[in-house]
Amino acid sequence: HTADLFQSVNDLVPLYYHAMEAKPLFDDFVAGVASSVGLQQNQLLIGSLKNPYRAVEKMAMVGKKTRFRCDKIFDIVRCAVLCESMAQSVATLRAIHATPPDAENPPFTIDAINDTWSSPTADGWAGVTLNGHMRDDTNHHKCEIAIVHKALMMVREELGGDAFFTECRGYREAIEVTKGFQADLEGGGGGGTGGGGVAGLASDEDSDLKKSLLEQEQAAANADDFELAAQIKDSIDRLEVLEVELAEKEAGKKAAVKKRDYDTAGKLSKQVKALKAELEKIASGGAKAGAGAAELEPAGPMVNPRYPNIPMTSYINDKLFCKINTNYPGVQMVHEKPYVFIVNNFLNQAECNKLLAKVGA
Repeated sequence: HTADLFQSVNDLVPLYYHAMEAKPLFDDFVAGVASSVGLQQNQLLIGSLKNPYRAVEKMAMVGKKTRFRCDKIFDIVRCAVLCESMAQSVATLRAIHATPPDAENPPFTIDAINDTWSSPTADGWAGVTLNGHMRDDTNHHKCEIAIVHKALMMVREELGGDAFFTECRGYREAIEVTKGFQADLEGGGGGGTGGGGVAGLASDEDSDLKKSLLEQEQAAANADDFELAAQIKDSIDRLEVLEVELAEKEAGKKAAVKKRDYDTAGKLSKQVKALKAELEKIASGGAKAGAGAAELEPAGPMVNPRYPNIPMTSYINDKLFCKINTNYPGVQMVHEKPYVFIVNNFLNQAECNKLLAKVGA
């Protein structure tokens, strides 16, 4: 299952570079499989690299704790095999799984299988999806092979199923995201504090670090130091993401060692160390949560005189698309149709210095 599967990088640009290196190896392999099974040319659909827009959409339209991660995207390099019968589907699976002449080191390693033949998805899709990597790809970029019945693909492409699938997928992803928003509104499911306290206080399952930060956030809020409370809340949100990433990376490393995939284990080990270092930074007060009010700076001017300051009336009245929050402090419209905005004082000087230092490093 893909729960324990990760790409070797969690950065979209290097991930696409890895995909470009893996694609020629993958395309040659699946073409050879199709030939060995006797598939017709129109039964093998080798796609171009996944549209980066859709990749970003997949990163965003997930639950809060894993949002904006790309190391769980396995279909940047992909293909679909359209089989005319279940017997042909089984033959294709056997050809992919066959390992001669080197049984110890097959050309394609299957890392995960999703069998929706046995249990179709909520929107009616059925088939089998294989995620794996090419032996000769040094990055072990995870690719995807979808094996589907040709009749099902005909329903999708010729009888309106594709539009239905896309709409259902959009609703499903939107529900996944809004579940997190609803949980926030309801106090994170952990019960409110009453009397205007911090929603979603520590539960028994929280780490000691999170409990400590929640206590600091409560204290800052009780003292009406809402800027500090907001900083601590940002660190708690980051802490939750880090803890999930760390658990998944460690599970992935353990699985890689079990498979004797030491290249992937080594890469994951480095990522685990980096995540632990960031957690230590939050714990020691070096992150934003511990910086306190000393790092805050007086806000500068909320209108930048170097750019036009165009009234937003036409933008607000434009009904063609969803709007940004025009009441956000520092928002300034500098161009009309296309609408271009800047946000003055979005980062303070200390935050800018940290970004510059990171880029320089």
